[in-house]
Amino acid sequence: MTRQLIRYNAVRRADNLDDQLAAATITARESSAVTQEDLQEALLSQIKRILVGDEPGSWDQDFVAGGIRALKQLDQDMEAVDRVIVRPRRVQVQVQVVVPAGQNWAVLSAAGGETPTAPASLDPETEGAVAMRLLAGEFGAHRLGAPTEDGIRLLLDVVDAATGEDLNDAVLNQPIRGVLQVKDSAADGQPFDDTLNQAQLSLVVTNPGTLALEPADVASVAGRTIRYAFAQRQRFRAIPGAGFLIDGAAFVDGAAAIDVTRQNAYDLGPAVGVATARPHRTDLAQDGAEVAWRVGSANALRLVRDDGAAGDLLEATADRIDLNNTQPADLQKGLRVDTADGGIELGVSPGKIARIAGGLEIESTGGSLVLDGAGGELAFADSRVASPIPFSSPGSAAFLGPLAGQPSILAALNQAATIGGVDLRLGLREHTGAAVPAGSNVAGGGFFDFTVAGLVFHDETNVPSLRNTLVFVNGVLERNGDALAPHDVRLGNSPTAGDLIFGHPILPGDVVVVMCLLQ
Repeated sequence: MTRQLIRYNAVRRADNLDDQLAAATITARESSAVTQEDLQEALLSQIKRILVGDEPGSWDQDFVAGGIRALKQLDQDMEAVDRVIVRPRRVQVQVQVVVPAGQNWAVLSAAGGETPTAPASLDPETEGAVAMRLLAGEFGAHRLGAPTEDGIRLLLDVVDAATGEDLNDAVLNQPIRGVLQVKDSAADGQPFDDTLNQAQLSLVVTNPGTLALEPADVASVAGRTIRYAFAQRQRFRAIPGAGFLIDGAAFVDGAAAIDVTRQNAYDLGPAVGVATARPHRTDLAQDGAEVAWRVGSANALRLVRDDGAAGDLLEATADRIDLNNTQPADLQKGLRVDTADGGIELGVSPGKIARIAGGLEIESTGGSLVLDGAGGELAFADSRVASPIPFSSPGSAAFLGPLAGQPSILAALNQAATIGGVDLRLGLREHTGAAVPAGSNVAGGGFFDFTVAGLVFHDETNVPSLRNTLVFVNGVLERNGDALAPHDVRLGNSPTAGDLIFGHPILPGDVVVVMCLLQ
């Protein structure tokens, strides 16, 4: 039998160079290929899938033009990433730390587990807990120095050990943070201890006006039991899975142009910090959610969402509440002030001020109570009043008194006196405008004609008498006659108009009542 040997360079090129075989077909070709052409199609298709997967492409695609990295470049990139030191998350120290009385700092005990388990990282290229090395003699007292990286302060997150809530500075009304510091003898990368690598925690607050760090208010932190979380530098390959969770994200004290909302915190995590010029907004998206501002451990302001019948709750504990607004306070459903004996409602029933239980008393001490309503009236609907009594006054609608200001009563008295055989004249005037000096004419609006026939008014030309005309100023009976010696009141420039002249000034708001009998 004759055998013919053909060199490889003489083998004819395959007719079919299909490189678009599906993954299942490629797998089957390993055992089903009959010709070299079958195997070649599978190899070319596999190369194409290594490059672009199921996306459009071919085995001979240009790597550079197609934007595909070569394996060597990928290896170099991964090696570089593996060497990167990052701050992926905050690491919590669960052991409680007691801040000594009278201090806003505390020395941390390594033996007691108060220090980070990671070594001290004093340089951005060193793995471990980010700390700052103090100068000689600075350890053992509060220090403001904080570690920084790329201009950002790396501060500790400090919370109350019992509640897990942030500590708040009562003076600046700002959250309290911490700074991790070590002795001047500490070495970079060395574990914390209680000798050369001893650590301390200085509590600080950011001044909202200057953005500078200030020592935390001693009264706000002294004697408190706290826990803290520190920033840890790690190589990328050493980051545990929890380091990539939002709940364990890094925290920075920096600036970014982003609104602080709960949704942004979920979406962005540590990618952005808080800008001082951006607003803080919290959305209460679920029933039972609450926002609370605490001074120490007590609620100063608390807002709770309640989808039940009780409605939302706004709880404030304050000595003063100042609603300093250009618009009046607008409570659309009214205001209820609860007291031990029932309370008062304002506008709960439209247009009404109501006592929930018992009587309602309006009292003014050292001043006046003015009820003024244009085109309206004040009505008493008590069962002891036969009919509503309108309050108004011919002289002034602003005056309210037991007799003055009620023309219905004046008319009733006049009518009763006339029917009874006596002609009784009553007049009222409340003085408005500027004060009238003693001896000057006071216009008599609201009075009657003092010259009417049968009316006896004794002035300086007659014998003084109080038998027929009584003049009251603010409820005090005046002596009529010669106002200069020694009487108080006499007829004015126009007696027919009810003018009077007094021997003393008449001031704005003075009420003059005149009662006369006709002979």
